[in-house]
Amino acid sequence: MLDPVDETFFEFVEACLNHVQTPVLQRKFAALGGIDLLVRLCAMSMNDDVIVKACRAIAMLLRVEGSIPDTVPHSPSTIATASSKPLAVVNALKIRAAGGVAALLAQMRRSRNELVLQECSSAMKHLIKVYEASKELPDWSDARLFREGDDAFSVLVSLFRRSRSIFVHAEMAEAIHYIALNDECKPALGSAGAICVLTQQVQESSEAAVQIWSCNALCVLVMSEENRRRFTQEEGATAIVSILSQALASSSFGVMSSAAHVLSNYMAGEGKEIHDYQVRVGQAGGCEVLLRCCERAAVVGKIEEEALEQCCGALCSLSFENDGHRVKLGDLGACETFARICQICDVSVVSHHRILEQACAGIGNFCKRNRMNRMRMGGCMGPETLVSVLTRTLVLGQEADAVALQALRAVSNVVMRNEENQERFADAGGCRQLVQYCFATRHDGILRWVLVALGALAQHELIRYKLVNEGAMAAVSGAERSCSTAETKEAAKRVVALLPPPAPVRGSIILKDEDEEVFVQCRDGCWVKGNKVVIKNAADCFTSLSSRFVQSLHFEINDLNHSEGDGTDRRRSPAGLHRIRLKVRDREISIDAALDGKHAEDIVIGPALLAKLKIFGFEHMVNELVVL
Repeated sequence: MLDPVDETFFEFVEACLNHVQTPVLQRKFAALGGIDLLVRLCAMSMNDDVIVKACRAIAMLLRVEGSIPDTVPHSPSTIATASSKPLAVVNALKIRAAGGVAALLAQMRRSRNELVLQECSSAMKHLIKVYEASKELPDWSDARLFREGDDAFSVLVSLFRRSRSIFVHAEMAEAIHYIALNDECKPALGSAGAICVLTQQVQESSEAAVQIWSCNALCVLVMSEENRRRFTQEEGATAIVSILSQALASSSFGVMSSAAHVLSNYMAGEGKEIHDYQVRVGQAGGCEVLLRCCERAAVVGKIEEEALEQCCGALCSLSFENDGHRVKLGDLGACETFARICQICDVSVVSHHRILEQACAGIGNFCKRNRMNRMRMGGCMGPETLVSVLTRTLVLGQEADAVALQALRAVSNVVMRNEENQERFADAGGCRQLVQYCFATRHDGILRWVLVALGALAQHELIRYKLVNEGAMAAVSGAERSCSTAETKEAAKRVVALLPPPAPVRGSIILKDEDEEVFVQCRDGCWVKGNKVVIKNAADCFTSLSSRFVQSLHFEINDLNHSEGDGTDRRRSPAGLHRIRLKVRDREISIDAALDGKHAEDIVIGPALLAKLKIFGFEHMVNELVVL
């Protein structure tokens, strides 16, 4: 039974809960000293019912929405400007100033009543949440939520052991998550035993809320190297993979997302220790479970976006600079799965950007220094899929830069030293997209990966001429001028060295079509009808032909002398044609370049040669035209 004092306080707190529900009434309540009285009740009362009601009222004050006008000095004069401040922040400042943090911690230390611990946990969580969301405001500049040297973190962690309440465990896990967002607090939380108790909660709890918030807290904590070691000592990787398996079986995508995020952050970075963490996750069955989670979340028409993003991210971390996991994931079908994810996601949907970014990053990891995975990507339309992604990101511009960066990195690894993938990528229009990216972006990271991809494609004897015809020379030169890092400039120089240089111009003849008849512009500037045209191989001179002009010539091959044993791969050249290149394009273009200049044979273009040029799709490299 309550004594008269406790009964009075109890009635007061009940009135607070029942009537102080609006921002206006709460402001009046705070102005009259109501917050100070609630904090004192929480700190001094020995009656559990009063404490429960007081903590509940404090939590209510911290959950209130809305803002209040604030007067901010604008100048040394009396002029002031009105600004707004969230009411929850105002209440949090007053609760802290009145000693609310110490009062709540005191109750957490001494109370054994589960209901008291629940309400204290809720009030503390909301106070921490408001503080972390607003700590950059000037009001908190000289104030800390917890004093240095106190045992606040140990008290919070101890509640996992002292309380059996699922509600308390979920509230404390969420509170630790928000505290851990502050980098300065991560080591202290780890020292207080947070890693140990959270890992135990993940393993022992069957409640999704506890599992999710425990994983969320671990996700932030393991970003500290010291806490990663603690997590490793607690066999955290095994615990998280086990939770992922359970989430997969029950289709609990919230738990799946949080658990995958823990593994992603745990393995983020590079170095020997990170490699050891990757090995631990792999030994626990992480490769298989994460890949199955990706497949479950990537359902056409109903993509579980958050879960898919985090699972793809975890597989990226797992395969980064890890040859063993690349091989294992390739054997498990990761290449096909990630290619399908890129196909079903839509770049125009902003929420899909992070998924595509992670999926492209994963493809880049799988194919790096792995010939078999490159072949697998070719077998599942990987090059064509990446061209599609690049085409859509190019339209969106800077909004999709993160996706484009990873897609370009993926391209460079997929086409590296794989002629089939290079040809598939080029046939799908990828060369044009890479060249356009050189002109469209000034993002140094994107430019560098564009140049790396161009360098990989330029290794192909045929595609390098396709790149030249798409304008790669001008694009790479522009990229070299606009890039800001030495690494990118070196990449540009390597590409230029691979591309065939144009012959010096020393007088040229231009050909065009008028009224379906072929005309030739002679050196005196006059246009004459071209009845017969001979290509004369004169060194240091070139001629431009339009594609329509080439296609309209109807003469037999007159002479095509060539040297044997010149090192040309004759399997890739038309019979008897080893130094002429042609590329057929849809629109009318100028085709310019040169023969090697070492021979002086005259070549008359005829239908047989034209047919071969069209079949092989090469760029026609000529020097000088002589009208007969």
